[in-house]
Amino acid sequence: MPTRRVPPRRPCKLCVFMRPRIPVICAALLVIQCVTPDARAADPQPYRVDLASTGNGAMDDTLRASSELATLRETAPVSPFGLIARARGQSARRD
Repeated sequence: MPTRRVPPRRPCKLCVFMRPRIPVICAALLVIQCVTPDARAADPQPYRVDLASTGNGAMDDTLRASSELATLRETAPVSPFGLIARARGQSARRD
């Protein structure tokens, strides 16, 4: 049975194009990392909750008790992204 001859593989054009540029890209990323100031968010993020009075004391107490932002502020601190999610959830529950 005759053997089938497999043609030699050619590297893809993207690999040939990118291979010499990888060190330049890595160097550029390293320079950017070293030059830019740290942009890390504070974890956990402190915040304050101010609920305006509705004029009805019972309703004010209910709003304070049902507000996740107010009740979890001291007991469950969160990252900035968690705080945004908490506020959005609070807004969705209120609407």
